[in-house]
Amino acid sequence: MVNPNPQRKDVSLPVEILQQTLSGYENNTFINNLVKGTPHPFPVEKVGKIISMYALGTISNGFRKGATTFPYIDINGNITAIQVKEFDNNNHTTGQGFYHSMVEYKYNHAGKALPGWLVEYNKNEKRVSCFFGSHLLNKYPANTIALVEAPKTAIYGNLYFGLPDTPANYLWLAVYNKSSLTAERFKVLQGRNVVLFPDDNAYNEWGKKATEFQKLFPGTRIKISDLIEGNGDVKGGDLADFLVKVNPVEFMDTEERLTLLIKKQFTERMKIGQWVIDPVHFPELTQYNIEILTQDINQRHCMNIAPQEYLISFNHYLKSN
Repeated sequence: MVNPNPQRKDVSLPVEILQQTLSGYENNTFINNLVKGTPHPFPVEKVGKIISMYALGTISNGFRKGATTFPYIDINGNITAIQVKEFDNNNHTTGQGFYHSMVEYKYNHAGKALPGWLVEYNKNEKRVSCFFGSHLLNKYPANTIALVEAPKTAIYGNLYFGLPDTPANYLWLAVYNKSSLTAERFKVLQGRNVVLFPDDNAYNEWGKKATEFQKLFPGTRIKISDLIEGNGDVKGGDLADFLVKVNPVEFMDTEERLTLLIKKQFTERMKIGQWVIDPVHFPELTQYNIEILTQDINQRHCMNIAPQEYLISFNHYLKSN
């Protein structure tokens, strides 16, 4: 498509439109699957941080009720598009579209004129003009970039490999679809360390792009993962399809893993009310109980946790429940 007005600057979505989606998480199928265990439960606090980081939202009513919104916000904070995706109970995509199209349908269905911002936005040559997560680049300048195809995969990357709160962890971005890995979009990553995680059957195509970008953007260090390529367990799939087959506990650091195991300890096998844990009023009984609970975790999960470490994670568990 040729832009009829090459001097025209693309119009971004108003922030008020994004804000319309930032609620209703209790009815969000994708989010509920993450925290309630499809196939593994993830800590509510961690999922909440990811929602905030990426400004994930919900379609609260209408024919896509319960769908998730994934905003594409560029490095300067411009909202270039809001993708809408519907998921089944296994977080497989069942439908998708764009939020501005849903707004347009409502106006047309009501016989009302489109608002000015939408008229101008529809003149844009492209809808998605940046990576999903680009708005986080300045906030996390030292992190290696993990680049995947779909926003859903970027979310699972955070859940399994950790949030970018330390420079040692990846900052997860998504390109939108396979053909969206272009030099125009990639240029914001110049000078960064980048690892590409192509979907199955996209390894060769992205490998050629990596070689091209390495020449175009000096100082950028690009690697490409072959984790998915040719993996029979995820034929035609992506990194998320690979990760969900693995228990996330195996990816967690010790403190995070211990907090999750304590949650399982009290929700599946023990009643918390039967254990007195009050170091101020019952120091000796608390110490004894903590030692017993710590021993239970160590024996069941082949860990070597000290009672003090258990108490710290126990307090984290209490705060998150």
